[in-house]
Amino acid sequence: MGLLDIGPIHATRRNHGVEHATIHVLSEQYPQIVLAGRADRTGFFVIGEAPTDAIAPAVEEALRRVRGGEHDLVVHPRCGTNLVVAGVLAGLASFAVAGGRRDESMWEKLPRMMLATTTALLFAQPLGPKVQEQWTTSHNFEGAWLKSVTRRQMGDMTIHRVEIGS
Repeated sequence: MGLLDIGPIHATRRNHGVEHATIHVLSEQYPQIVLAGRADRTGFFVIGEAPTDAIAPAVEEALRRVRGGEHDLVVHPRCGTNLVVAGVLAGLASFAVAGGRRDESMWEKLPRMMLATTTALLFAQPLGPKVQEQWTTSHNFEGAWLKSVTRRQMGDMTIHRVEIGS
C-alpha cells in the first residue's frame, strides 16, 4: 500500500475518477452542455446546466461502468491535471533555456524559449492523461456509493454537489 492509497488521498483520487466518469456519462446524454467538476475527499461538484434529475443516474452508471472495466472513463481530456502538467513542463523548459549565456538579452533568448515551451507542450499532451491515470484519479471504486446530490444556484451558474460514501 502506497501513499496514494491511504485515507483522504485515496478518497480524493477515487472521487476525482467518479467525477470524470460522471461527466463522461452526462456528456454522452447531453452533448450540448459544457460541464466542469471539482473533487475532494467526500465527493465532487458538477458545474454546468445538467438537469438535477440526471445527476444521480449518471453517477450510478459511472460507478457501474468503471467497476465493469471501463477504466478509461476516469481520465478526462479537459482535466486540470493536463493544464498543470503542461504548465510545469513549459515553465521548466523555458527556465532551462533562459539561463544560457549572460551576454544575450531576453529578446535573443526568446526564440529558444518559445521552441522549448512548444516542445514541452507537445510532450505534455500524452503525459497529462498518464498523470491522471497513475496519480490524480483512481478506478478503484470498491465500497463507493452515491450518498446524496444537492443543487445550488449561484447567479447563472448551476452547481450540483455529489457526496460519495464509502
